[in-house]
Amino acid sequence: MSASPPTVTPMFPLSVVLLPGELLPLQIFEPRYRQMLADCLDQPEDDGEDIDPRSPYTGRGFGVTLIERGQETGGGEDRAPIGTYARIVAHRSRPDGRAVLQSLGTRRFHVAEWLADDPYPRAILEPLPDTSDVEPGPSEYSRIGDDIAALFAMIEATGQTVPAFDEGPSEPDPADHDRAYRWAAQLPLGQADRYDLLSARSPTDRLDVLADAVAGVTAVVRFRLQTD
Repeated sequence: MSASPPTVTPMFPLSVVLLPGELLPLQIFEPRYRQMLADCLDQPEDDGEDIDPRSPYTGRGFGVTLIERGQETGGGEDRAPIGTYARIVAHRSRPDGRAVLQSLGTRRFHVAEWLADDPYPRAILEPLPDTSDVEPGPSEYSRIGDDIAALFAMIEATGQTVPAFDEGPSEPDPADHDRAYRWAAQLPLGQADRYDLLSARSPTDRLDVLADAVAGVTAVVRFRLQTD
C-alpha cells in the first residue's frame, strides 16, 4: 500500500515573527496572496481543530515564516526554516479586491520542503515539539516578571505610553500557550530575539531567551535615559 502524499500548506513569509497565541493583523493586496486567501477560505471551518489527521497545518490558515533577507513583496526572499501556523479568525473583503485579515498563531513548525510558488509560497511542514516539558519554577517566572515590569516603568520614564504589563494568571491553564510567548508579545523585542524564542525547544530555554532579550532592551532604554 502506497503512502499518502504529504500535505501542502499555504505559506506567507513576513518581516515579523508570529508567536503562538499572538494575533496577527494583515492587509492582503498582492494578487498571489489574494488567491491564497481565497483558497484558505474554501477550506472547511476548523474552530481550532485539526481537519486532516495527517497534518496539524490544514484548514483555514497558513504558515508564517520570517523573511531573513529580501522583501515581503515580489518573491525571491530568503525564508527562515521555523515558523508558526496562523489560523484565520476574521476577515473582511474590500471593494477594490483587497482584504483585511486577523489570524491567530497556533502551532510551531519546521519547513521540511519548500515547493514552487505556484502562484503563492507553499511548503511541506513538520511539527516542532519541545524536547523537554519541564517548567521553570514560580520564582524564575516571578523574577522575569519583575524585570519586565521594571522595563515598562523605564520606558514610561522616557515619555512613551505603554500598556500595563499583563502577567496573566499566577497558575496558568496547562493548555494555555507558554507564558514566555505571551509576555514576549507585549515587549518591544527585535525580530531576531522573537525568532530565538520561537526556536527554543523547552519552557526553560524560552524563559532563558526571554530573560536575555529583556536585559538587552533594558540596557538600551537605560542608556537612552542617561543620555537624554
